[in-house]
Amino acid sequence: MNDVYTVFEGRLKFLIDVLDEHNYVNCFRSMLDLTVFCTMAEYEDGVLISEVLENVFYDMAYLYDTRQVEDKDKIEITRLLKKQIAEILKTYRTDTNKAYASLKKMRFESTKHQLHWENMANKKTDQTIDE
Repeated sequence: MNDVYTVFEGRLKFLIDVLDEHNYVNCFRSMLDLTVFCTMAEYEDGVLISEVLENVFYDMAYLYDTRQVEDKDKIEITRLLKKQIAEILKTYRTDTNKAYASLKKMRFESTKHQLHWENMANKKTDQTIDE
């Protein structure tokens, strides 16, 4: 099981490292791979955590692909996501209640962020000029 934990922790650390780039597609794909891995390893907590993260990053990727979100708000939600992922990393093996509370906070705050920008931000437009 230690190998499973090593892979799981490595993927979460990867997220913390790349979130500043706001590349949520990459984060989504990484969590999709982790979900498959945890399922094959029959690691139930890992499946739950990676599934929620997968969904968070899928939704964020869609939001940033379709809406013009202000940089300061991208930075704020990124800071929150990184903080919650770090908390999950710290507690997922010793206190699943704390890990799940961080997961719940992350899902709630990212949903709130998405709903705000879905309603408030301008849609991105195709910049291609037909000749």
